Amino acid sequence: MAEFKIRNVKDLTIRKALIFILLASLFFNGYLYCFRFEISGIIIDVFRIVLLVCLIICLYMVLRKQWDMEPLLQKSALFLEVIILCMIILAAFWVVLGKSVEGAVSELIAIAINLLFFFCLSLFVNTNKELWQFAVNVFKYIGIIIAMISYFEIIWGFELPSSRFNDIVYCKPYTFHPATAFFANENNLAAMLLVVCAIIIVQVLYSQEIKSFAIHLAQLIFVLIPVVMSDSTLFRLGLFVIVISSIIIMLIIKKDKKPVLMKSAGLIGCVFLFTVALKRIIKGIFIKCNMALYNGNINLNFEQLEKILRGDSLVDQINYDGMGTFEVRKNLFFSGIDTIKESPIWGNGPNSFTDIFQNNVEYTVKTADVINPHNYIVELMVQYGLLIAIAFIILCIFIIYVTIKHMKKSEGYRAVLCFVLFIAFAISTVMPSTFLKWTIYQVPLYLTIIGVDLFLKESKIH
Repeated sequence: MAEFKIRNVKDLTIRKALIFILLASLFFNGYLYCFRFEISGIIIDVFRIVLLVCLIICLYMVLRKQWDMEPLLQKSALFLEVIILCMIILAAFWVVLGKSVEGAVSELIAIAINLLFFFCLSLFVNTNKELWQFAVNVFKYIGIIIAMISYFEIIWGFELPSSRFNDIVYCKPYTFHPATAFFANENNLAAMLLVVCAIIIVQVLYSQEIKSFAIHLAQLIFVLIPVVMSDSTLFRLGLFVIVISSIIIMLIIKKDKKPVLMKSAGLIGCVFLFTVALKRIIKGIFIKCNMALYNGNINLNFEQLEKILRGDSLVDQINYDGMGTFEVRKNLFFSGIDTIKESPIWGNGPNSFTDIFQNNVEYTVKTADVINPHNYIVELMVQYGLLIAIAFIILCIFIIYVTIKHMKKSEGYRAVLCFVLFIAFAISTVMPSTFLKWTIYQVPLYLTIIGVDLFLKESKIH
């Protein structure tokens, strides 16, 4: 019995180490661009090397019957795997047809990597609640580290080669440079940190002690500030949606409302303070700390400083010369739907959204020359057809159903965390330029699916 317990502890430790290495290699890969190179057109980087090693370990453990394939055969995991496999088959079909081969091959590889990453993460977590919570916390703390790096990025103005602020088009005098991390732009960073904020928000509301409440609130503030500097309207709206929905859920499922209301008041006050009330002051402090301005000149006149401090309001984004963020995204959505009329079932093929928009002035006039989808569902629909998009929506509905069903049970915390994690993922799907090729954006979905399958497995046992 003691030997069995030791073996279990050892297995748990190995799995935790592998989860950490896999997630860390994915998220910090962007900072290790100096180790990235190409062989015959195929990109080799730290993450892909780590993923290959993880796959070999998984294969070895399964073949030796140390691990089983059960996590990959759970309902929602299997559903997702079928969807991704169908996408791979469709992408391969377009490659064979020879239409936009370079873009098709690139997307085919990216989708295959997404599937292999999900395989590894599922096998490592093994539908174990301790390992699942560990994976969620690793995601959170990696986000906090990236937020910390973003502070240095903002103050000292260093940008990676991938940042749009290395482009002379964006590097204008007195231009405010928010953090972008290893992403191309600040909105992509905001999408990732929104999910991190969602995890912390649930932990704030479930805090049992004042010390725990204060620590989680401090973590939320720490992650919020670099993103607030970017004036991402979608981030602010998404954050308020997550805060309000989390509070409503807690008030519904908790019998004792008083502690929930007290923690909710602190949470709402904190979010409002740092995203609205103190935004100008925070920006002003960073500017005085030699904020990243293109020409390094911080002797701004009142008008220039006022414009930077104010940023874009929600009204600005809606009505900005008729081409605010919401107007552009709306036009991208409807123009995208318009492109699938000729091939609604199978779509137009991988990378086709960008190709179609690049060559059609009628669309780009409506989207202010934006040629990326900025919407995951539209990206799926245009490139892989209605069947894939509908299948994905059904999977999303199933996830929501299962998490809501388990909220009032003993595993309420995990159910609420799963639900809020999924809401954050859903909001983040309309923030980045493109979604399919980035495994990073898929991680919240994968963690939610593994969490849902954990509920289903526990229901069978009981």
